[in-house]
Amino acid sequence: MKPTIILLITLRFFTVAAPVDTVATGDTIPVSDTATLSPDSAALHSDTSAPFTSTDTSSIAAPDTVNNSGITPAHAVPRSSPGTTDSPSTSALLPKASDVKLRHSSARPDTTVIDTIAARNGSYFSAGIGWSLGGFTLLSLWENALPDSLGSFRLTSTSFSIPFDSTADSARLQSVDTALLTFSVKEKPAVYTMCFPLSLSLVRLRENDRFSFSLYGSWMRKIFAATIAATGDSLARKVDYRERMNVFAAFLSIAYGRRIPAEYFSIQEVRNSFFTAAVEIAPLIACTVRRTVSAPASDVRFGNLHNSISSPSRRFLHGSAAALRLGLNLVKRLNRNSATDFGIWYCVQGYGYFREDGNRVRFNNIDPANSKKGRPLYWISNRFEISFAIMRLHEK
Repeated sequence: MKPTIILLITLRFFTVAAPVDTVATGDTIPVSDTATLSPDSAALHSDTSAPFTSTDTSSIAAPDTVNNSGITPAHAVPRSSPGTTDSPSTSALLPKASDVKLRHSSARPDTTVIDTIAARNGSYFSAGIGWSLGGFTLLSLWENALPDSLGSFRLTSTSFSIPFDSTADSARLQSVDTALLTFSVKEKPAVYTMCFPLSLSLVRLRENDRFSFSLYGSWMRKIFAATIAATGDSLARKVDYRERMNVFAAFLSIAYGRRIPAEYFSIQEVRNSFFTAAVEIAPLIACTVRRTVSAPASDVRFGNLHNSISSPSRRFLHGSAAALRLGLNLVKRLNRNSATDFGIWYCVQGYGYFREDGNRVRFNNIDPANSKKGRPLYWISNRFEISFAIMRLHEK
């Protein structure tokens, strides 16, 4: 009997203490009356296996399962009950909602887009240039009065001709002295009346509106050129006639703009859009008309032509104007302290009170054939304008 008892004790020792991964088929683990462990369900997972789930722990021995010696087997794991968090689960592997919210709230907001398109509020100095197109009655009157034939100079094709004198042996006449004169236009005035006004402004930009005080300066110019020549002249002698009209204007402008809500008007990457109205006054509108005539100095006939049409050679008249300007301003930020200002405008300008040599200028003083004749010179001009300016922040 002693060898048998020693063998049983040895087998029980290896069953309890030996570090094995599985339970042999012949081994029997004593259990309580209410729980049994089958050989298949008693197999242990290795240390490198996946975490236990609720289906894995349902077949593992209960914590009150003991052997006859009162020692719990090494492979016995407590049973998981519903609602417990001791065993690893899928929800335990995911981050908590509170952690995600905390990390999201602690992240710094991305303000790159806002910084690049929103101009800072404050006072700006602005310098710009524009393109303006529209009517200008003074230039139209001047164009109507330009010469279009020899009759405009009170000349004929035989004016200032020198007849041939056969009795004067010493008189040597040239063919041009008796040739017929012709008139031709070399350069017509530009069809469109446009200019490129320059502006200097002080702009106060706020969250919902803008206020600006501006000084505008513009210059309009048109040129006419014609030629009076003799037919059949091999030396191409001629009288060159050239006339230029220049108009200088300086406007003082006060403008107020109101921000347009994004639901009514918006442009990509532009946050500052304003509907702007401006009142302008031009204390000085200056106009000069200059005429130049050139002819061969050695030719008697063309010398006489030159003297007959060269005077008066210069005129100067001045007046004043007022204007109403309506338009749209788009302000886009360039960097921290500067921005661009793009404007589209419709302008109604009224001109009048022109004087020359102390006397009131009248319509027939510019265009003798004008139907208004002795009425004082005045008119209203409608113009379209596009402007572009660079704004520099002075103070916030």
